Amino acid sequence: MAAAAWLAGPHEVTAGSSLTAATLTETSYRWGLFAWFVGLVVLLTAWWLARSTPRMVATALWWGLPFVAAPILASRDAFAYANQGQLAQAGHNPYAMGPVDLPTAWLTWMDPYWQSEPAPYGPLFITLASLIVWLSGDELAVALALFRLVAVVGVLGCGYFAVRIASRVGRSPETAWWVIVLGPLTLIHVVGGAHNDALMLTGMVAAVYLALLNRAGWSGFVLGLAVAVKATVVVVAPFLLLLALPVFSWRGLWPVLARALGGFLASFGAVTLASGLGLGWIAALGVSGKSESWLSLPTGLSIATAKLAGKFGVELPANLVSWWRLLGLIVAAIVILAWWWRARDATLAGRITAAGWSLAAVAVLGPVMLPWYCLPALMLLAIGADRRSVTWAAVAASVFSVMVLADGHNVFAAQFFQVGLVVNIGFAVLLGWIAWRWYREGRHPGGNPQPAMGRGDDDRDTERPAGVAGSA
Repeated sequence: MAAAAWLAGPHEVTAGSSLTAATLTETSYRWGLFAWFVGLVVLLTAWWLARSTPRMVATALWWGLPFVAAPILASRDAFAYANQGQLAQAGHNPYAMGPVDLPTAWLTWMDPYWQSEPAPYGPLFITLASLIVWLSGDELAVALALFRLVAVVGVLGCGYFAVRIASRVGRSPETAWWVIVLGPLTLIHVVGGAHNDALMLTGMVAAVYLALLNRAGWSGFVLGLAVAVKATVVVVAPFLLLLALPVFSWRGLWPVLARALGGFLASFGAVTLASGLGLGWIAALGVSGKSESWLSLPTGLSIATAKLAGKFGVELPANLVSWWRLLGLIVAAIVILAWWWRARDATLAGRITAAGWSLAAVAVLGPVMLPWYCLPALMLLAIGADRRSVTWAAVAASVFSVMVLADGHNVFAAQFFQVGLVVNIGFAVLLGWIAWRWYREGRHPGGNPQPAMGRGDDDRDTERPAGVAGSA
């Protein structure tokens, strides 16, 4: 797969060239795609075989090195980060203009589709991107290496907190490490693609860990930093309140809410004020809606509806996609509320799992879906869910791993009608069946609530397997 990054990965897009061919010859691109699919088969096979390996940490090191050394893989987002950082470094607000308006020096490496759009990332990440551009000395390769370094540190941070959370709630630290650090989505898209999701995910699992320690204020503080990178993670906020309560009660909820909200506002407000960028990024969150993919259930259904209606000569409203997406968000909100309500009497592991299923609903029912968007859900399920549910989640992760090519092309873009329809409906049915089965079997609220450990309790490091404990 590292070879595929050199032969068929993202590259500079010159005037008049296609995004796929660009400066590469057709033969080298084909060889790159061949290496990509061979690498995928090898990685997925090795990942499943490594589920019970006693050397989890060493395995992560050896598997991660080729991705660290290779060029940016399977996405152009890192190039967008660099261009947005250049805007901020030049004194402009990336929420008010696109890189093409300056223009930035590395514009030709960015996907033309997004060159005129404002940044949809929070002020903490834009500030970090500006710092990275400054440290790079206007060398693109150095900037990309620094973005990847941030991603690697984020992945290790996720593993650090995940194994401790799993030990506290009676789940397997090895399984958490296997999914979160060794998983193909993590290696390909977070490490290989240098995605900023790594920072958001680290903040998410750190906030969960602090909530388990009954430190609601600090949990909210860390969550505020994570939201200041990407907004999606705010979905876990109501579940952090449950994790910070030894036994749920409405009277006990309000003090926890006050502390968590205070911490959140303190960090998020401080970062926003210090950056001087304002809240324009919230309006820019809708920018990604330009992309239409079958992986988003409402978007896929809107595409299917339009195409089927067209075959029968029926004319539908031009804003049909927007209505389907609005419906998807409404359903996602209802799903989150239902999981939170049912998780009030759940074990700690059940509460984490409920948060994971809520994030899965947001990913699938949101306007846009890309493979790495399911990582927040996958990580929480790996930490809190039972073995069967984790296995199904790992199967979904394996499927998602093949949905993007080495150069970042989405295999299930809007133009692939028949294949996309089958995948879209099939995955939605599978996800719904898994969630409903877990919901009905009482794995979430069935047992007596496990009290969260006290503020002064130490980590139970001795409960973690030696192969995983070494990673800390």
